[in-house]
Amino acid sequence: MSVAADELSEIAIKLREVMDQKQKKQFKLKTLKSCADLISSLDEDCYECDELIDQLNDILLNVMTDVNNICTDKKREFNKKYNKLSSHLKKRHKIVQQGYYTMTYISLGISLGLPLGLLFDNISIGLIFGICIGILAGSLMDTDAKKKGRSY
Repeated sequence: MSVAADELSEIAIKLREVMDQKQKKQFKLKTLKSCADLISSLDEDCYECDELIDQLNDILLNVMTDVNNICTDKKREFNKKYNKLSSHLKKRHKIVQQGYYTMTYISLGISLGLPLGLLFDNISIGLIFGICIGILAGSLMDTDAKKKGRSY
């Protein structure tokens, strides 16, 4: 697995050198490189990871051939494969993007803070309380995931 992930990391580095800032952001190159580095450091072999990384490699190699003329189909195809890989990592390997838990728990805090605010006749206090609890819980979970090497 590490060979394909290492290749993906190298391609991401090369593309970061030739792409402009907007393109780098569209293809999530910084996140993709850290994701590939994390996958290559995993102990276990996973066929699905290998398959998805190979598909991403093919897409990025096609993009690399003509960086100045990237069609929306390539961007769309890349995003589908990237989202599949991200979802697979989350479900199978418990690996998440940085800030994943914070965003999840903020939305959960808002949904719990709103009824709490209605209960006390002050929606804003309930929302603020919910957001603070969500940020606190999510940040703790994100920190824990980072310590365990389970975030990219």
